[in-house]
Amino acid sequence: VARYTIADLPLEVTLDESMAMMPAMSLASFPNVTVGARVSKTGNAIGAPGDWFAEREDVATADNRIVDLLIDARRP
Repeated sequence: VARYTIADLPLEVTLDESMAMMPAMSLASFPNVTVGARVSKTGNAIGAPGDWFAEREDVATADNRIVDLLIDARRP
């Protein structure tokens, strides 16, 4: 989990163990993860109607590859 502002976009983020949503859940424990980005007017951690987002599923954690996300979908 990382928090940035619209003014920070575009940006590059390197995921590591310090960014785990829950400290007990290590990235190394999962062969694949979902990587996402969301823009929220409220700044709340939980998504809400009207938020813009992007997600990429089944990203292999062992690949160490760059994953591009384009925030172009909107929650109804």
